[in-house]
Amino acid sequence: MLCCTFQPVNNNLTVVRLQDTHSPRVGNAKHNVHVMNISTGKKVKGGSSKLTGRVLALSFDAPGRLLWAGDDRGSVFSFLFDMATGKLTKAKRLVVHEGSPVTSISARSWVSREARDPSLLINACLNKLLLYRVVDNEGTLQLKRSFPIEQSSHPVRSIFCPLMSFRQGACVVTGSEDMCVHFFDVE
Repeated sequence: MLCCTFQPVNNNLTVVRLQDTHSPRVGNAKHNVHVMNISTGKKVKGGSSKLTGRVLALSFDAPGRLLWAGDDRGSVFSFLFDMATGKLTKAKRLVVHEGSPVTSISARSWVSREARDPSLLINACLNKLLLYRVVDNEGTLQLKRSFPIEQSSHPVRSIFCPLMSFRQGACVVTGSEDMCVHFFDVE
Protein backbone atom coordinates (compact mmCIF):
# COMPACT_ATOMS: atom_id res chain seq x y z
CA MET A 1 0.00 0.00 0.00
CA LEU A 2 1.50 3.34 -1.05
CA CYS A 3 -1.01 5.72 0.58
CA CYS A 4 -4.35 5.63 2.34
CA THR A 5 -6.88 7.78 4.16
CA PHE A 6 -9.86 7.00 6.35
CA GLN A 7 -13.31 8.19 5.42
CA PRO A 8 -13.87 10.81 8.18
CA VAL A 9 -17.54 9.99 8.83
CA ASN A 10 -17.30 6.19 8.49
CA ASN A 11 -13.96 4.91 9.80
CA ASN A 12 -14.90 1.42 8.61
CA LEU A 13 -14.09 2.65 5.10
CA THR A 14 -10.68 3.64 3.83
CA VAL A 15 -9.42 4.75 0.44
CA VAL A 16 -6.17 3.14 -0.64
CA ARG A 17 -3.78 3.13 -3.53
CA LEU A 18 -2.45 -0.40 -3.90
CA GLN A 19 0.66 -1.40 -5.86
CA ASP A 20 -0.26 -3.72 -8.73
CA THR A 21 1.44 -6.94 -7.63
CA HIS A 22 1.28 -8.38 -11.15
CA SER A 23 3.05 -5.38 -12.73
CA PRO A 24 5.30 -3.74 -10.11
CA ARG A 25 7.12 -1.67 -12.74
CA VAL A 26 5.91 1.94 -12.80
CA GLY A 27 5.20 1.91 -16.55
CA ASN A 28 2.76 -0.99 -16.28
CA ALA A 29 1.20 -0.23 -12.91
CA LYS A 30 -2.54 0.42 -12.74
CA HIS A 31 -3.13 3.88 -11.28
CA ASN A 32 -6.26 3.14 -9.26
CA VAL A 33 -7.69 4.18 -5.93
CA HIS A 34 -10.05 1.82 -4.13
CA VAL A 35 -12.55 2.20 -1.31
CA MET A 36 -12.02 -0.71 1.07
CA ASN A 37 -14.30 -2.00 3.81
CA ILE A 38 -12.09 -2.61 6.86
CA SER A 39 -14.50 -5.18 8.37
CA THR A 40 -14.65 -7.39 5.31
CA GLY A 41 -11.27 -6.58 3.76
CA LYS A 42 -12.99 -6.24 0.38
CA LYS A 43 -13.24 -3.47 -2.20
CA VAL A 44 -16.53 -1.57 -2.21
CA LYS A 45 -18.51 -2.02 -5.45
CA GLY A 46 -18.23 1.18 -7.50
CA GLY A 47 -15.53 2.47 -5.16
CA SER A 48 -12.63 2.35 -7.62
CA SER A 49 -11.32 4.89 -10.08
CA LYS A 50 -8.30 5.29 -12.33
CA LEU A 51 -5.93 8.29 -12.37
CA THR A 52 -3.26 9.40 -14.83
CA GLY A 53 -0.34 8.42 -12.61
CA ARG A 54 0.68 6.71 -9.37
CA VAL A 55 -1.32 8.11 -6.46
CA LEU A 56 0.99 9.62 -3.84
CA ALA A 57 -1.41 11.65 -1.68
CA LEU A 58 -5.05 11.41 -0.54
CA SER A 59 -7.25 13.66 1.58
CA PHE A 60 -10.98 13.93 2.38
CA ASP A 61 -12.83 17.11 3.29
CA ALA A 62 -14.20 17.13 6.86
CA PRO A 63 -17.76 16.02 5.94
CA GLY A 64 -16.33 13.13 3.87
CA ARG A 65 -18.17 14.06 0.66
CA LEU A 66 -15.08 15.10 -1.34
CA LEU A 67 -11.85 13.18 -1.83
CA TRP A 68 -8.73 14.58 -3.49
CA ALA A 69 -5.97 12.39 -4.92
CA GLY A 70 -2.60 13.66 -6.15
CA ASP A 71 -0.41 11.70 -8.54
CA ASP A 72 3.22 11.50 -9.60
CA ARG A 73 2.49 13.35 -12.86
CA GLY A 74 1.41 16.62 -11.22
CA SER A 75 -2.38 16.24 -11.23
CA VAL A 76 -4.93 16.50 -8.43
CA PHE A 77 -8.30 14.82 -8.95
CA SER A 78 -11.46 15.44 -6.95
CA PHE A 79 -13.98 12.67 -6.39
CA LEU A 80 -17.52 12.78 -5.06
CA PHE A 81 -17.98 10.15 -2.35
CA ASP A 82 -21.44 8.61 -1.93
CA MET A 83 -21.91 8.09 1.81
CA ALA A 84 -24.60 5.41 1.39
CA THR A 85 -22.78 3.17 -1.10
CA GLY A 86 -19.07 4.08 -0.91
CA LYS A 87 -19.09 4.83 -4.64
CA LEU A 88 -16.48 7.25 -6.04
CA THR A 89 -17.38 9.54 -8.93
CA LYS A 90 -14.59 11.47 -10.63
CA ALA A 91 -15.44 15.19 -10.62
CA LYS A 92 -12.56 17.54 -11.49
CA ARG A 93 -8.90 17.44 -12.50
CA LEU A 94 -6.33 20.15 -11.86
CA VAL A 95 -2.85 19.97 -13.36
CA VAL A 96 -0.76 21.61 -10.63
CA HIS A 97 2.44 21.36 -12.67
CA GLU A 98 3.03 18.77 -15.39
CA GLY A 99 5.65 16.24 -14.28
CA SER A 100 5.96 17.50 -10.68
CA PRO A 101 4.79 14.80 -8.25
CA VAL A 102 2.08 15.81 -5.78
CA THR A 103 3.56 14.50 -2.52
CA SER A 104 1.08 15.84 0.03
CA ILE A 105 -2.54 17.01 0.19
CA SER A 106 -4.18 18.34 3.32
CA ALA A 107 -7.81 19.55 3.43
CA ARG A 108 -9.23 21.97 5.99
CA SER A 109 -12.59 23.58 6.64
CA TRP A 110 -12.03 26.61 8.82
CA VAL A 111 -13.95 27.73 11.86
CA SER A 112 -12.17 31.07 12.20
CA ARG A 113 -13.28 34.33 10.62
CA GLU A 114 -9.79 34.94 9.27
CA ALA A 115 -9.84 31.92 6.94
CA ARG A 116 -13.42 31.27 5.88
CA ASP A 117 -13.06 29.19 2.73
CA PRO A 118 -12.48 25.44 2.72
CA SER A 119 -8.85 25.04 1.68
CA LEU A 120 -6.43 22.50 0.27
CA LEU A 121 -2.70 22.54 0.94
CA ILE A 122 -0.56 20.89 -1.76
CA ASN A 123 3.13 20.02 -2.04
CA ALA A 124 4.18 19.33 -5.64
CA CYS A 125 8.01 19.45 -6.06
CA LEU A 126 7.90 23.06 -7.34
CA ASN A 127 9.92 24.73 -4.57
CA LYS A 128 6.57 26.07 -3.40
CA LEU A 129 3.84 25.13 -0.98
CA LEU A 130 0.47 25.81 -2.65
CA LEU A 131 -2.71 26.88 -0.89
CA TYR A 132 -5.93 26.42 -2.86
CA ARG A 133 -9.45 27.58 -2.12
CA VAL A 134 -12.22 25.01 -2.71
CA VAL A 135 -14.78 26.91 -4.78
CA ASP A 136 -17.65 24.47 -5.28
CA ASN A 137 -19.21 21.15 -4.26
CA GLU A 138 -17.25 19.25 -6.94
CA GLY A 139 -13.88 20.14 -5.44
CA THR A 140 -12.84 22.74 -8.01
CA LEU A 141 -9.68 24.48 -6.82
CA GLN A 142 -8.51 28.09 -7.17
CA LEU A 143 -4.96 29.09 -6.21
CA LYS A 144 -5.04 31.44 -3.23
CA ARG A 145 -1.36 31.71 -2.25
CA SER A 146 2.00 30.05 -2.64
CA PHE A 147 4.83 29.94 -0.13
CA PRO A 148 8.52 29.47 -0.95
CA ILE A 149 10.09 26.22 0.27
CA GLU A 150 12.80 23.93 -1.00
CA GLN A 151 11.17 20.93 -2.67
CA SER A 152 12.36 19.57 -5.97
CA SER A 153 12.50 15.80 -5.54
CA HIS A 154 11.65 14.48 -2.04
CA PRO A 155 8.20 13.61 -0.65
CA VAL A 156 7.79 16.71 1.54
CA ARG A 157 4.57 16.88 3.58
CA SER A 158 2.53 19.78 4.97
CA ILE A 159 -0.40 20.19 7.31
CA PHE A 160 -2.74 22.85 8.65
CA CYS A 161 -2.13 23.78 12.29
CA PRO A 162 -5.02 23.34 14.67
CA LEU A 163 -6.48 26.67 15.73
CA MET A 164 -4.60 28.07 18.67
CA SER A 165 -6.59 30.06 21.24
CA PHE A 166 -3.80 32.56 21.96
CA ARG A 167 -3.37 33.55 18.30
CA GLN A 168 -5.64 34.86 15.58
CA GLY A 169 -5.21 33.71 12.02
CA ALA A 170 -4.56 30.35 10.48
CA CYS A 171 -1.19 28.80 9.84
CA VAL A 172 0.35 25.84 8.10
CA VAL A 173 3.48 23.83 8.79
CA THR A 174 5.62 22.25 6.12
CA GLY A 175 8.81 20.32 5.82
CA SER A 176 11.43 21.39 3.32
CA GLU A 177 14.50 19.99 1.59
CA ASP A 178 16.59 22.69 3.33
CA MET A 179 16.21 20.58 6.53
CA CYS A 180 13.93 23.18 8.17
CA VAL A 181 10.33 23.22 9.31
CA HIS A 182 8.49 26.30 8.02
CA PHE A 183 5.43 27.98 9.54
CA PHE A 184 3.31 30.24 7.31
CA ASP A 185 0.29 32.38 8.17
CA VAL A 186 -2.17 31.65 5.36
CA GLU A 187 -3.81 35.07 5.62
